[in-house]
Amino acid sequence: MEHKNASKRLIYSLIIFTLALVIANLFMSSGNQEGTDNKKKSTSIQQIDSVFQLVLKNFDIDHAWVKRIKVNRRLFDSLEVQHKISLPANIPTVEFIAELNSRLNFIDTKLSSSEEKINGDSEVKIYADGTLKYWASLLRDSKIKRVKGSVIFLLTETANLSVQQSEAMFHSPFPFGVLFIPSKENEILMKRCIDKGKEYSIILNDETAEEIFKLDPDYKKLRLKNSVINIVNNFGGAVNFYIDKNCDIYNSTSYNFVREEFKKRGKILQLETTLNKLDSDSPEDLKSLFDFYHQSLSKNESKILLTSAENYLILLPQISYIVKKGYKILRPSELKINK
Repeated sequence: MEHKNASKRLIYSLIIFTLALVIANLFMSSGNQEGTDNKKKSTSIQQIDSVFQLVLKNFDIDHAWVKRIKVNRRLFDSLEVQHKISLPANIPTVEFIAELNSRLNFIDTKLSSSEEKINGDSEVKIYADGTLKYWASLLRDSKIKRVKGSVIFLLTETANLSVQQSEAMFHSPFPFGVLFIPSKENEILMKRCIDKGKEYSIILNDETAEEIFKLDPDYKKLRLKNSVINIVNNFGGAVNFYIDKNCDIYNSTSYNFVREEFKKRGKILQLETTLNKLDSDSPEDLKSLFDFYHQSLSKNESKILLTSAENYLILLPQISYIVKKGYKILRPSELKINK
């Protein structure tokens, strides 16, 4: 009896031992498979290079500015080449590296950079799973340039913005000018533009209702002269003075007199039609029209775009994008100086 019980215990022990071996083998297989999966997930040099090429494209880096240098495999067994990239002066090294880092969305990658000085030459190394996969030297070169056109924004309808939108407009990182008619109410807007370091221009049209600024064709010359004096005295800091060619004063015999009165005070009247109107019924069409305007610019050409403040806010991401490529956003006064 005791012998039978011993035999049963032995059998049970063997069964338990066998099951333990099976379970252990399953765990080991799972661990090996997991290790294999992790190894497969390691980011490749090609994946990192595709991100790098995208960043080069976003900054409009010429292919001639990128060199591939073979590396000593005994020193870097995981690398075949080092990239040497020449950057023009108007691309901050910090901005380039920040863009690259923000687009490296792989879990196992890490970017390391070192600079001799702020916005100087920099060494960028990208690791995946602790292994060096990409090495790029960013070299400042004052001899190379991205020659692009320039855009000037003149904004209208600022009164239609909410408080939050108005704050966003005035705190945007790009220069612009505000265009409005002469009025007591707009004197407040003028002062705000000055306080925020923004420029403004004046448009003369039939919307001006206040007597001290009104230019009515039926007024006698003395009264027209006084209106001109009031406009210049109250809004003398305006960068430019525009006139709507469809307004009454422009299409009257009094216009030459009014134009000369402005000229005597150092203000040249320009036609509003010299401005390029940027407006559309949908954000998509607005962006397409903006693309048309900036892409049609010749090298060193400047263009003034007249658009609403609301449209300007919609276009801010596109503006950032073209600035990254080398286009300039100028103050209205800068165009005047260039002329």
